[in-house]
Amino acid sequence: MRGLVRAAAAWVALVLAGCAAAPSSGDRVILLPNAGGGVGAIAVIQNDRETLLTAPYTSATLDRRGSVHAEQLEAADVRSRYARELSALPPRPVTYFLYFEPDSPLPTLASQRAAGPILEEIARRPAVEVRLIGHSDKQGEDAHNDTLSLTRAMWVRTRLIALGVSGFRIDIDAEGERRPAIATPDGVDEARNRRVEIRAR
Repeated sequence: MRGLVRAAAAWVALVLAGCAAAPSSGDRVILLPNAGGGVGAIAVIQNDRETLLTAPYTSATLDRRGSVHAEQLEAADVRSRYARELSALPPRPVTYFLYFEPDSPLPTLASQRAAGPILEEIARRPAVEVRLIGHSDKQGEDAHNDTLSLTRAMWVRTRLIALGVSGFRIDIDAEGERRPAIATPDGVDEARNRRVEIRAR
């Protein structure tokens, strides 16, 4: 008997007692909400019949006859019954932003204060993978802003490594002024564009 679990959009699923690629009797798939409470969708396909899960804590279970049964579960019941399985899930991906002084590789004072707890939390994640994306505002020449955005990302990388994160687990992109958070004409000083985006998973 062949089966398939297919996911779309941003979702978290708990697959119990089996393999997501080939469900067998007794397998259960539960659609979990993301950190903001939203979900994407999961399609459980068995014998060319599709069962779509689109609401938080909906479940699909495969019975001995090969039929899929969907039901709505209570959040508290899921957390209680599957506490061990939930505790084994990896930490959810997170995104943080640090902001920088004009034409400088140094963060603002507020971002320097915020950086410690943020980077320590990232460093505590097991087998963490980090992507750092440096940005600049539209003051200065393109080449200068490319270098500046790289230097800002490197400032974050250096501190993560000092906290024990392997440099092999950190990827860096330098976007310069090409992807502003706030669109401005050339030459405009925009504090929200002078940033490093930190993505950790």
